[in-house]
Amino acid sequence: MENHCKIFGMLARCRQGSGLITVRPNDKLNPDVVAAAKQVIQKPFYRSWSAVIPEEALKAENTFSVFRSTILIAGPQSAHLRQFWDGSGNFLANVHPGKSHNSCGSTNLSFTVLLSDQAFALLRPLLEDPELEQFR
Repeated sequence: MENHCKIFGMLARCRQGSGLITVRPNDKLNPDVVAAAKQVIQKPFYRSWSAVIPEEALKAENTFSVFRSTILIAGPQSAHLRQFWDGSGNFLANVHPGKSHNSCGSTNLSFTVLLSDQAFALLRPLLEDPELEQFR
């Protein structure tokens, strides 16, 4: 099973319940992200793409897979520490704490998932270690 599938499974379980994650939509979606969404999501006519994309991506693994490179996963201390990954678990060294993010690494952002301490502990084994990044 690919890493993004495991990450999807964990996020989907966390999403169903108890505030373990917070999802922050991107209100300034890039046209490329919207074009990808049109290929995989049937948007209700009265809803915005920025609201529908995260909702559908956390419900369906194939939709999550399409957006995995544009999903920003933020660790619980990301306002102060560099703790950012994409939906495949790749550490994003070029994303800085305390900023309003419109990109996810080198791609445009579809939405952000903010992890609680508990969700971070569950997801941590699937996320690339930032300490190893410095040796690349």
